[in-house]
Amino acid sequence: PLTRPNQPGVRSVALDRFGNVWVGTYGGGLQFIPGKDPGAGSRAFEPGERNARGVQALCVGNDGVLVAGSRTGRIAAILEKANRSLPGAAGQIDPVQALQQDPEGRWWIGTEENGLYVLERGRLRRVPLSDGPSDIRALQVAGSALWVGSGRGLYRIDRTTGRELRHWTHRNDSLPDDLVRALCLDES
Repeated sequence: PLTRPNQPGVRSVALDRFGNVWVGTYGGGLQFIPGKDPGAGSRAFEPGERNARGVQALCVGNDGVLVAGSRTGRIAAILEKANRSLPGAAGQIDPVQALQQDPEGRWWIGTEENGLYVLERGRLRRVPLSDGPSDIRALQVAGSALWVGSGRGLYRIDRTTGRELRHWTHRNDSLPDDLVRALCLDES
């Protein structure tokens, strides 16, 4: 089984280029289900082996490498030697909750308390949002836009400039609540 009864739930899922399913759990680390041989069973990576215990974000990058973001603020390329920590407020590490790479190679990073960041050509910068830093839960690229689901509603960001194009909330639009935990974009 993927999780034991004492482990908290699934936070993110990603399918890699080999057909393997990676499952990030809050408290149970990073777990793996092989795609080629379903009878092989799953495997949980232990803390310190390849990740922190709280894997909150997973994304397969443009190069096919799986990248994980943890509640300790670490972003690691799984099965690679690269990793980076995000500084939060007052030097604290801010938990990473969402990751997305755009076609140009920029990494968009959603954090638990300090909002949205973009990592471009090795430089990390915060992307300002109209309601200030927010709890970013989901990211999706669509055309020239980045869609951002947060604790303060839904945002559409211009990926080139980082400028906010629109912000939807329950007060100004038809959202039933401001908390947007997941995004799934269609083809239209």
